Amino acid sequence: MPPTVQVPARHILAISLAAIGLAVILAVLVWRPVSAPTATTTATPGTSASAEAAAPGEQSAAPVDGVDARVTWDEPLLQPFGEPDVLLRIDGMVGTDDLLLGWGRTPMPVRNQFNDMGAIFASPDGTTWRIVPVEHGVNAVSASTINDVAIGARGFLAVGSVCCEPEQGAVWRSADGFSWERVQVEVAFDAGGQPASVVATEDGWSMLVGLRVGSALFHSDDGVAWEPAIAAEANRVSRGIEAVADGPGGLLAVGIADGPDETYDGVVWRSGDGRTWERVAMDDAAMVGEGEVYLHDVVGFPGGYLATGMLGTAEQRRACEELGLVASIVDVPSPRPEMATSCALGDEAQWVSADGLTWKRVEFALDEVRPIEFRLVLAGGPGLVALGEGSGPESPDTMLFGSRDGIRWQVLSDAEPMLTDVARALVVRGGEIIAVTENWDGAETTYRVWRGRAG
Repeated sequence: MPPTVQVPARHILAISLAAIGLAVILAVLVWRPVSAPTATTTATPGTSASAEAAAPGEQSAAPVDGVDARVTWDEPLLQPFGEPDVLLRIDGMVGTDDLLLGWGRTPMPVRNQFNDMGAIFASPDGTTWRIVPVEHGVNAVSASTINDVAIGARGFLAVGSVCCEPEQGAVWRSADGFSWERVQVEVAFDAGGQPASVVATEDGWSMLVGLRVGSALFHSDDGVAWEPAIAAEANRVSRGIEAVADGPGGLLAVGIADGPDETYDGVVWRSGDGRTWERVAMDDAAMVGEGEVYLHDVVGFPGGYLATGMLGTAEQRRACEELGLVASIVDVPSPRPEMATSCALGDEAQWVSADGLTWKRVEFALDEVRPIEFRLVLAGGPGLVALGEGSGPESPDTMLFGSRDGIRWQVLSDAEPMLTDVARALVVRGGEIIAVTENWDGAETTYRVWRGRAG
């Protein structure tokens, strides 16, 4: 029986230029379909944006759920997952009203050549946690890795990989979140495919897989039998598709494509069922044309969609390429590195859309206190909530923000008492926020679980 840990109640996102061309940026948490077990948000995928909230840039009539006021944090739970260990890590979290599921890694001495294993961190209340190593279907010398977890109408699905004898993509499913079974998935994985993320749809699942020559989305009704949906070619800075999320206009996938003018454009696909996709926004000036748009992530919320990434110029990108500071995932000769040690492909940027068809770049007022870190953003509160560093003068200052439209943000809880902690995971459950933060003091990592309540 995996151990149960009882704890008494008491950054800017760094973007590595060398990794931009290699990594498939994982999708942020997405809301559940209403047909699934009790969901953490209340919007229904597939409904029109106007039926749920005003379009981005307008004021919606009412908050989505209870988090639309000042959030007060309880005293955090210190080291909720046990004693510090360099092999212990939590990477994300999803949840229902009665179950929280985090994922990451846990130490397992002499279990394999790495002494650790991918793990699920399960809790009914955020106080008592059970660490569940995900080792079904993993041989004695290999380890599992969990890249994403989704909760759907048919249970729980985790996607990731095993390494290293052999190294291949993997999928696990669970009926309760505590017992996980690896299922045999042949499509794409035998060709070197690695699942990056998974989204629960109204009648199944959509999985994003990074391939050796690009990326692809697959659909499944049961998490076992998968069928290809769309594929995208790789380029020097992306595998093509970077993220997928559900929203009021259906499923949306975003990524990066070669433009006709030898620059990189933001690319958007839309689907109503996860099986049939169409490319949209092909002539949208916010996505194509002058400048280079790098779409790394997308989240759906009742007012539409928020996409995050970078906006730069061809000159900036070419300067980085000439310095040898942009890694390539396609087979092209690398230039000779120069003496420079850094360069910038562009600036972090955000875009909003009511339906995925027409996009608007978010412009912030210079004196506006807002999030400058969009790694943990999900539907909830007034529409969206974000946990991360703010633009105020007290940097680093991890705090909670809320927004109705993805354009104007308000502080829901200030830097006290998180301060320099790095946000690792976030779940909204009605008027309650559950967050996991991490602090490294140079010697060991301290984890904290926070419970916040609106009002």
